[in-house]
Amino acid sequence: MGHHDGIEDEWDDAGTADRVAEREHDARLVAAALAGDPDAFGALYDRWFDRVHHLVAGILGDREAVADTCQDTFLAAWRGLPRLADHLAFGGWLLRIARNAAYDRSAAARRSRPVDDEEL
Repeated sequence: MGHHDGIEDEWDDAGTADRVAEREHDARLVAAALAGDPDAFGALYDRWFDRVHHLVAGILGDREAVADTCQDTFLAAWRGLPRLADHLAFGGWLLRIARNAAYDRSAAARRSRPVDDEEL
């Protein structure tokens, strides 16, 4: 058989359609948040918290640092929302904020680690 039966293409199309619908939903929530809807950013938080937490936890590991970094991520996103040019890009933008915040915290923790006198 020279080609497959098309099932994979249908699954890929369904996955793409789901991702497009998710991005459009996020974009509507971003627009609503910017328009003053008090619940819209909370809905974005609920939709994205698990993904942000998973990403940050994979970088940091320490529970307290993960919690602080997740909080910092959403605060930075809230403050930066007016500068997000493409509302459809919210998810990728948010995950970049989270990744950068986690790497910054990880680097700061390495710099502030006390020196072991025994090693000297």
